Amino acid sequence: MARLGSHQSHIPSHWFRSATEFDVAGTTYTGGEVDRATLEESNDGGANWTTVVVMTNAVGDVLNTIGATQSGAFAPTAGQWASLSYGLSAGTNRVRFNGVSDFGNAVYLDNIAIGAAPTAKRLEVLARATSPQLVPTSHGPAQAARDIHC
Repeated sequence: MARLGSHQSHIPSHWFRSATEFDVAGTTYTGGEVDRATLEESNDGGANWTTVVVMTNAVGDVLNTIGATQSGAFAPTAGQWASLSYGLSAGTNRVRFNGVSDFGNAVYLDNIAIGAAPTAKRLEVLARATSPQLVPTSHGPAQAARDIHC
């Protein structure tokens, strides 16, 4: 868990085509403190960034998967995870998640996959493939920023 007001960033790098999918679990602390995560994209190798979506763990927002607040430490069960998917602009070649903690309890991201959105022909190829065509990555909540070149 990050300290109050701290910023965390993870930057995977690959030639991304049109979508990012990931699993999320989270809740917010009973005092109303809300954590935030921003998904950003770049089409110039990270020199400039554009916001794709800003997500929070406020009750009713996408990072609060239990739909309530919680006063104790939060460790998600299998039933408290949700899957999210966001489109990326054409030409995107880097994405990053920036998280800001407001002591909102916890937000977990896992199974991050970035790749082309399926088409009818692509679905046929995927059905015959022995390995997925997306680039899966899995991250712990406090990893330092790094680049992954594929």
